[in-house]
Amino acid sequence: MARPKRDPELMRGEILDAAEQLLLDAGPKSLTLRKIAERVGVSHPALLYYFDGLSDLLEALRQRSSRTLRTALLTQLGGVGSAAQRDASLHQTLGELSSPKQGVLLAWLIAEGKLPFPPAEERGLKAVVDRLALVTKHDRAALEDVVELVVLASIGEALVGKAVRERLDRASDEGDFSERLMRLVQGYLNATRQGD
Repeated sequence: MARPKRDPELMRGEILDAAEQLLLDAGPKSLTLRKIAERVGVSHPALLYYFDGLSDLLEALRQRSSRTLRTALLTQLGGVGSAAQRDASLHQTLGELSSPKQGVLLAWLIAEGKLPFPPAEERGLKAVVDRLALVTKHDRAALEDVVELVVLASIGEALVGKAVRERLDRASDEGDFSERLMRLVQGYLNATRQGD
């Protein structure tokens, strides 16, 4: 009896989910077609029906991760009204950008020699800054500074954060780093706030 066919887009999504989780669980060296296929429950050759090879799969993962983050951030920034809601939305958005998961994905992409962003013509980070400027009443240049700082700090945290903390004899973890970064950012933004 023939195996029922899976919807190609759903299957591609399952494969990318498995690859992302494998990356987060076991690191970049774990990303092989065989290991990804095992996680999905299909054969290695079956993956080649959906992707031309490992590099094609990894490129799709890079694009999806970047676009998913951007979409989540833009959605999160929609529909906020009061100053308190704007501040909460800003904090949540910057927290997403600085999350350990995002840092791991960004660091992996950079280590692979890839830019961790969709094509430049999509202007994803600019779209995030544009939306932040609309909903937060902060100076656009300050928001550009903050997004740049948070993205670069997230990459640094993912690459060497633990080693830096060890050398400083700090017992903090990634979550503590993210909170400290958000306090620093909030202080900077409070100093540059435009009138409500």
